[in-house]
Amino acid sequence: VTKLYPIPVNLVLPYKDNNIIIDFVAIEPALPKQVKYQYKLEGYKNNWSSPGNNSTAVFGNMKAGVYTFRLKALSAFGVWSETKYTFQVLPPWWSTWWAYTLYAFLIGGIGYSLYRMHIHSLKSKQAEKLKAMVATQEEERKRISRDLHDDIGARLTNINLLSALGQKKINGPQKMAEYLRRISGEIQTSAEALDDIVWNIDSKNDAIEEVTARMRRYAASVFDETAIQYTIEADEKSLPEKLSTGKRRDLFFVFKEAITNIQKHATATEVKMNIGRKDSGLFMQIRDNGKGFETCRPSHRNGLKNMDQRMQKWGGACIVQSAPNKGAILEITLPFETPSLKRGMWDWLKRS
Repeated sequence: VTKLYPIPVNLVLPYKDNNIIIDFVAIEPALPKQVKYQYKLEGYKNNWSSPGNNSTAVFGNMKAGVYTFRLKALSAFGVWSETKYTFQVLPPWWSTWWAYTLYAFLIGGIGYSLYRMHIHSLKSKQAEKLKAMVATQEEERKRISRDLHDDIGARLTNINLLSALGQKKINGPQKMAEYLRRISGEIQTSAEALDDIVWNIDSKNDAIEEVTARMRRYAASVFDETAIQYTIEADEKSLPEKLSTGKRRDLFFVFKEAITNIQKHATATEVKMNIGRKDSGLFMQIRDNGKGFETCRPSHRNGLKNMDQRMQKWGGACIVQSAPNKGAILEITLPFETPSLKRGMWDWLKRS
């Protein structure tokens, strides 16, 4: 409550002293008790008080701002007189212009810091992505080099050896024919291997339609010259538009290994192949009516093991169901997104 005598000029009240009592009196020597007053505080209550003899006005909990106290007095002779007084209540420091300026600087500084952190994070992620891309390209080059050396190189060595042996047996037509047949087989196999390498490194073949088309072509090349009846059903619309180079390579090699095994070992007359979507991944089933085998029986061949390893690398699986004289069913699952990528995305969301 503020009481100031005499009345100061340009009164300014701090925000904590925002209650005020104003005492007033009219200069009326004759009949002063019959003087009636009306008042109002503009900015607080804009309505005039009822006329009365009360000569005290109380105003509390005033907000920051400029106020004008207006007072009217009615004498006993019916003469009105009026006066006014203006004063100010200051705002708290946190509501002043310089405080808002400070807030703007703080918010701007925090925003700029967050922006710089975001840019740094993007650059770091870009650098990691570029590093991973370079590492992937380097690994791909090494893989191609190994394929050329292990597959093509080994077969060319066999061709050279068979050619040298054939020259020594030039006078033996039967032996010579056998060597030529083997040389022809090695050349054909080498050409197929080289075609696989070229197909794998061409990014345009990432499209799922290209993958299923190559599967159809390979199945035709294997089964068309035999008595095996086969069907391939592929629901490309339910699958992603593209597969990564590594995924489509391993998927095709597993398919190729399965088809070759059926042609060589199953003695089947009917093969059914289905490719589509199951849950959040690609699902492929290859079923034959061949002689089957005991899946729990140890085998010196690594075909099934290699197939399973290719799928496990991407978080998938390769499951074989078979029994003697019951044919065989090969089921392959390949997630559209590898577990490591899922964890990476979750970690990124938590960091964000």
